[in-house]
Amino acid sequence: MDELAFRTLLNNLEAFRSSLHGLLHIFTWFVVVGLAFDLIVIIREFRDDWREFRYGHIHPYENHLPKQPSISLLILGLLGTALIVIGVAGELYVDVQAGKIETQIREANDNLLGLIIREAGDAAQSAKTAHGEASAVKGIADEARADAKDALAKAQAAQGELAHAEADAAKAQAVAAAALSQAKDALDKAGKAQESLGKAESEAKNAEKAASNALSLSRDAREEADWAKDLATKAEAQLADRTLTDEQVKSIANKLEPFAGQEYEVVAYWDSKESVGIANRVHQGLQAAHWTYLPLKEWHGLFGGIVGIQVWMHPDADERVKKAATALVDALTVEGLEAVLKLQNPTNNPKHNKISLSVGSKR
Repeated sequence: MDELAFRTLLNNLEAFRSSLHGLLHIFTWFVVVGLAFDLIVIIREFRDDWREFRYGHIHPYENHLPKQPSISLLILGLLGTALIVIGVAGELYVDVQAGKIETQIREANDNLLGLIIREAGDAAQSAKTAHGEASAVKGIADEARADAKDALAKAQAAQGELAHAEADAAKAQAVAAAALSQAKDALDKAGKAQESLGKAESEAKNAEKAASNALSLSRDAREEADWAKDLATKAEAQLADRTLTDEQVKSIANKLEPFAGQEYEVVAYWDSKESVGIANRVHQGLQAAHWTYLPLKEWHGLFGGIVGIQVWMHPDADERVKKAATALVDALTVEGLEAVLKLQNPTNNPKHNKISLSVGSKR
């Protein structure tokens, strides 16, 4: 194993040893809680024995049945003992594992130290070898230095002649480089301008397409919103209680005022707040039209399943009564109330000119 492997092993062992400390704390708490449970059991048993002892002193000649053992106290004592056993066993396990880890850490440290010592010895031997080789190379370098001095003198002479030629060439090269640089700049600018133009045209097309799509989506969204609003309005109207505003009540009264004095009675679902409420509003409109209300002489109720407002009259009633009943149905319908004209059964029902309103549920 190399040094990196040994150090990785040591880090893993240290991490495992740290985890054992947390486990040791858990098992220690097991012991503490178990001792607390046993302490509660001891105190309870002493308290019961003390009460038994005092009772025996107060009633020395009285025989009494022994007290029934407490199951909960037994369970608490057994639980406390079990926690103590588990905690002590866990502490023993952690101690054994910690000893093993300590041994492995010492062995890994010894192996790492041995590896470092071996590497240091190898490095010292390599240094000695390199020193010998450097001494040999030094002689060769001295000879090469002498040859280099001669070559340098010749090179300096040639350099002087070459300097003039290089100066002229440098001037020409500088002029050519400047011209080439200007040409490249012009070419780059032309390319960038062409590229920018292409991007601008593409972005303009994309923007125009996006604007068209956005306009289409906006129209679709507006149509869907209008449809949803209309649907919500209809649903709200269907679910809401029937109502009549003051203006609607006044409108009904104006239409029915030509039939002032017409007798009528009203029956509703008396246990329905909605049915009674709209019946009262219709009653207010009829009162404003100066119709004559006939209170019920006895309690009347409606059969289940009546929807809307039923306007009943005798089939042989006077013509004015029939017109009044028809006008009442029309006036209620115009104000958004579901109303229908009904004819009573004439059997065992003598002719009369009274109109009866049965106000059922909305739906």
